Amino acid sequence: MDKIQYCPKCKKDKPADTDHFYKDKKSKTGLSCWCKDCQKASSAAAWEKKQAAKKTGTKPKQKPKQKPKPEPFDIRDPEPVPAKTDEYTLVLDFIDDERLLEDIKAEACDQYRTPEMQAMWLVVKSLYAERSQTS
Repeated sequence: MDKIQYCPKCKKDKPADTDHFYKDKKSKTGLSCWCKDCQKASSAAAWEKKQAAKKTGTKPKQKPKQKPKPEPFDIRDPEPVPAKTDEYTLVLDFIDDERLLEDIKAEACDQYRTPEMQAMWLVVKSLYAERSQTS
């Protein structure tokens, strides 16, 4: 069975191979998060925008290279946490909801995080939301 990868741009599942996705050494899967079709369309749109700006003599607005980082959560406890023990292992099971896992992976790609970091960020965010409601 071939591996499938979700493209967050076109919201389609495609075979996870170099026929459908460009290589990306920084990615965990070794493939970019956008499929080749979406990447080409995005590049073509940017090129056309740049060409139109050249004709009119105006500069296109530059987007920042990276999205601004969200405010960090202060998750420090007053007591130090012992180094890697099973007591502090968190296991997330996505067997019943694989689409949720794909959404986390896509959002992680958009936020320049690994899927693990994105899942942990969502857990911490919900814990802080619960704490603020009970306070």
